[in-house]
Amino acid sequence: MIVDDYTDSKDIKPDKILIEENIVLRNKYNQILNEIKMLKSKTKDYNLQKDKLDNLEKKNKKLETENDKKNLEITKLQNINKKLKNDYDLLEKSTNSNNHLSDDKSSLIKDSKTIQNVNLQNANKKIKTDHISNDNVANQDFSLALDFEKIKQQNTKLETSNTHLSNLYKNLLKTYNSTADENKKLLAQNNSHNIKLNAIANENTYLINEIKAKHEKEMTDLKTIMINKCDLVNDKNSKLEEQIKELTIENKLIKKNNSDNEHLVNENKTLVDENKRLGIINKDLENTIKMFRNKRDFKQKHKKTSKE
Repeated sequence: MIVDDYTDSKDIKPDKILIEENIVLRNKYNQILNEIKMLKSKTKDYNLQKDKLDNLEKKNKKLETENDKKNLEITKLQNINKKLKNDYDLLEKSTNSNNHLSDDKSSLIKDSKTIQNVNLQNANKKIKTDHISNDNVANQDFSLALDFEKIKQQNTKLETSNTHLSNLYKNLLKTYNSTADENKKLLAQNNSHNIKLNAIANENTYLINEIKAKHEKEMTDLKTIMINKCDLVNDKNSKLEEQIKELTIENKLIKKNNSDNEHLVNENKTLVDENKRLGIINKDLENTIKMFRNKRDFKQKHKKTSKE
């Protein structure tokens, strides 16, 4: 029975099973290491994407700063427009004042003509009634001519001033229109820029949320997988520990069987030696018996011959 037990336990080959289990565990361990490397790589990709998003946010802030600067420029232009409008209003008031002066000029011309006519009539009356001398009449006509020349010069100055004011008004109007067009273009660019900024901001927010959700899901799934794999490895380890304990007990039994077998081998050797010795003794006995038989036979033959 001991020899049979030894033979059965030898056929199990426990060392080979342990080696195979260790190989399987090593492969699983390497697989887990590879998954950890893959997770690190994904984390690296996530960090790269996060850096890209941070750069986009910086660009957005820069664009917002530029936008604020453009808004300040627009505000300045609007203030310039207000000033131009005020200048335009003042110009209109000045034009109205010039028109009023022009009306005054017309009334002055009318008054001068009236005065001239009255003076002429009075002069004629005086010539007729008082017999004023021709010298006085000539002096009076010369004085009236001087007054008329002064009024004419004033009218020329007023016309020059009106022309200058009209040109100034036209230039201001051109500047106002060109500034208004420029403001419209800037406002359109600003609106387009704001639309692009809002689109980029919305896209960035969507990408950030999507990447965060994806990363959190991957991390959760990976944690679950790692926990399950760790549980499996722990179960395998506990089973292997139990198998190792069983194999240790079997090894002890094998060692005990080996020692018993050695004892039996030694006994067999002793028995073989004893058998050899007994065989030699048997051969000696057989030879002795043969010798005695030969002697007996010889004696019997000798007796027969002697009787005859």
